Amino acid sequence: MQRVTENGKTYVIREGKRIEIVTLDTGIDAKIVKIKLKRNRRFVGYPWAYLVDICRQTRGQAPLAVAAFIYRRAHVCKSQTVTLPSAELAELGIDRSKKCRALVQLADAGFIRIEENAPGRTSKVTLLWKD
Repeated sequence: MQRVTENGKTYVIREGKRIEIVTLDTGIDAKIVKIKLKRNRRFVGYPWAYLVDICRQTRGQAPLAVAAFIYRRAHVCKSQTVTLPSAELAELGIDRSKKCRALVQLADAGFIRIEENAPGRTSKVTLLWKD
């Protein structure tokens, strides 16, 4: 099979006949890009009642952010007991000491139970809040 380009068009010659090659846009590339962009977005979703309870029973921005993070992790990981990586909380401006104070507030309010952990290990918490 021979390829020929004339006047900006590409042809193949098969059995002595010229056949024009036309490339069709299937949209697959656009779909792949859209899927990759969607994977890079992170959504935070929780019931309105959860937000109201957190706001009423804790003080400050850090407990609210940590509570939202815990709820999200519990649903993404499909487990009520989750770890809280400091790197992800750092994106929210929450350092280790703020995280610790927020966890104590949330535990005192009855939203979570802090699991015993070895020193220097990532915190493990169990979400106790129910709809």
